[in-house]
Amino acid sequence: MTTLLLRSLRRLTSVEESLDDFAKIVFGSPKSADLDLTLSVYEIDDATQLTRARTEHCASFCDPPQAVENSVSLHGFPDIDISETPGDTAFFQFTREKHREMNFFDEEEILSVAKAVQAELKERQSTMTDETMWTYVSRRLAEEDREWQALCEKKKKWRKWAARHPNQRELL
Repeated sequence: MTTLLLRSLRRLTSVEESLDDFAKIVFGSPKSADLDLTLSVYEIDDATQLTRARTEHCASFCDPPQAVENSVSLHGFPDIDISETPGDTAFFQFTREKHREMNFFDEEEILSVAKAVQAELKERQSTMTDETMWTYVSRRLAEEDREWQALCEKKKKWRKWAARHPNQRELL
């Protein structure tokens, strides 16, 4: 079983991007154009937890997905310090507990890791459709998951998105 260090991306990237552009997409700060020496990731046991981590992250920080959500795994770099830190996904205990920070020494170290990740991008990158995420949320609501009920109560856009199919309306 492979442990993944899942990094959510703002957009899909490719091996054709320059190393600098690739590094900014994967290792960039969401608040600036700078590379982030402390990178938020989720340490998940394997791909079976990917849908949960990705959907909970999206629900915590973004509007509901419209097409695809992207992520990349940054596993396999034993020299990079990884610290356990509580996540800021207020509604979801799972992603709070799975949150980690990768702590880089400097931008040179980031670029070294970025180069290795870019070379293996096909194996490391994943996309998730809004339909996959909707199916996950639907199942959670059908099982009366209190975390998802609370999120849909608080975030109107997510409540509307979750109720887009007629059989979901009675669950909200």
